[in-house]
Amino acid sequence: MSKYLARALSAITLCVGLPTANAQTARRIIVGPNVHVSSAHANLPLGEIWLSADERDQNHLLGCGIVYSPEENRRWTALYLSTDRGKTWKMTLETKKWPDTGDPACAIGAGGLAHHIAIATRYPEPYVLALYRSTDGGGTWQERPPISMKHQGVDRESMVADQTGGKYNGQVYIVGESSVRTTDGSRPPTNGMGMWVSTDSGKSFPSHLKMVSPDRRYTLGVGNSVVMSDGTVATVFGELKNSTGQGTEKNRPDYAMAILSVFTSADGGESINSASKVDDYWMTWPPTPASATPAIAVDPGSAAFKDRLYVTFSDERSGRSQIFFSSSSDKGKTWSRPIVISDDSAWSNGKGPNHFMSSVALNKSGVVGVTWYDRREHLDNLGWDIRFRASLDGGETWLPSVKVSEKPNLWTDNTFLFTQASVTGGGTGGYTRQDPPVPGPLSVSVGLQVRQFFAGDYANLVADAGGQFHAFWIDNRTGKPQIWTAPITVDAVAAKFGGGTLADFDDITSKVTLELTNSFFDRVNNTVVVSAQLENRSKDTLVAPIKGRVVSLSSAIARTIRLSGAASGDGGPASVVDFSDVIDGGVLRPDEKSRPKRLTFKLSDLVPMHVENEFRGGLVSMQMSILGKRNPNVRRP
Repeated sequence: MSKYLARALSAITLCVGLPTANAQTARRIIVGPNVHVSSAHANLPLGEIWLSADERDQNHLLGCGIVYSPEENRRWTALYLSTDRGKTWKMTLETKKWPDTGDPACAIGAGGLAHHIAIATRYPEPYVLALYRSTDGGGTWQERPPISMKHQGVDRESMVADQTGGKYNGQVYIVGESSVRTTDGSRPPTNGMGMWVSTDSGKSFPSHLKMVSPDRRYTLGVGNSVVMSDGTVATVFGELKNSTGQGTEKNRPDYAMAILSVFTSADGGESINSASKVDDYWMTWPPTPASATPAIAVDPGSAAFKDRLYVTFSDERSGRSQIFFSSSSDKGKTWSRPIVISDDSAWSNGKGPNHFMSSVALNKSGVVGVTWYDRREHLDNLGWDIRFRASLDGGETWLPSVKVSEKPNLWTDNTFLFTQASVTGGGTGGYTRQDPPVPGPLSVSVGLQVRQFFAGDYANLVADAGGQFHAFWIDNRTGKPQIWTAPITVDAVAAKFGGGTLADFDDITSKVTLELTNSFFDRVNNTVVVSAQLENRSKDTLVAPIKGRVVSLSSAIARTIRLSGAASGDGGPASVVDFSDVIDGGVLRPDEKSRPKRLTFKLSDLVPMHVENEFRGGLVSMQMSILGKRNPNVRRP
């Protein structure tokens, strides 16, 4: 038997789907027309956006973003409101009163209250966190007293409001990368994650943050926050392994420069729990033109997956930036091994495409949706389309992705590029007007705004109260970067193991293993054959029916691979293999093995085994869950 094949078949590997949506997916995922959100700023470039949905009113959506003005050499944030489920949008707020505002966040809270925050400069302070509140859902706005940053800091902040109707209903949380400095400047800032909590529905916030600094590592790549059904708040963020904030390490194939973590607060923000590790994090960072922002979502209360947490993030462990996914069924204490869900192949040179800025959302039926900025059709590795992918079984298997954006974001010789200019030295005091004067000649610089090449640090996907998804993104189809949205309907209900008869089964994978023998590769018919025996390594007696559910299936030498003779499914992910017919008497006692079952894999659309300096020897990589039931009437021997 080939030892390589045995390892490949038993390994937990990456899920690779079909390159394009098949007919079944087209019926299940329906993408509506693209809608221009930022038409009020059609002549100005935009970026760094966010979208929030009302959990009680499916028509109520609130978006925000940064408006850039090269003519004025400044920027500000803007709010956009939809009261007809995303069909039309109205601009309702601009923060132009401040010299500069950025890092926008917006949220809809209990009773339809709306909230907006942005980092703003205000002389003579270095900067403040500007606060806005709306009692009519975002139609009109009232400015609230800002939070001072004299002795603390915030960056890449997000905002979430409790809409659960529970103990903490109406509370509003601001979470971000934060720092605290001494009043006299004798101690440099300590950096971690911080939280401000409003207990009066966003009317006021405490002046100082609550802070968590896991192992005193520098935080970078901060994502959003979500609220679980009991009011527990969860936030996803990145931590650099070895950095003081003055620079970053370089990722290596055997070393990730960061850790992806999640912290929670289960008492309305009174205390912050220690962070749990999702995985090592090969964070995308310059010079790769991609965002490092991860995303988190929670199941709002579906029958199968209530309060399950999901994270998605771009990661370059493979040598290019791909979209990864992980989940937690214990409120963030432990996480599944991340899998790749951006369903494409690397280019022949292995340098791309570099996908980025993923976002995840759950609808009321428990369907998981993920969007990302996709570069598979852009050989310059700069342009993008928006793609969407859905899971109907809690993130175990995925339907093939579909394109959401009707037009691509392109960078050509005629593409509008916007710039930013700055001056230092003399008595200008620098950007914040707080820096000391610098002797000598003034230094003037003009450069491209680099965030336009990856649309800023934020993007979002939400699900409305009726279960429809709404993608929210930036592209330059009009000639300038603008905000677009589209409704996405997934015609399905999520269920354990995909539903049907499997919903009554339990996952017994931890009790068994597969012993593989007699492997063979038929190069004429492009098939791989292997015999698999199911072995019970637990102290429990297992009884038929026992079935194997394919979670992922891929090949290094074929773009398409299918398992022949599956009891159900098309031979790809979510297909089922029935082991019951090779279990003598229908009972598998401790340390017993089933008879061999022949597994045949059909490979198609093959690629060369050897390209440049790379040899591809992986014929089959499959991840399979074993499902069954323990028989309480059978005694242990």
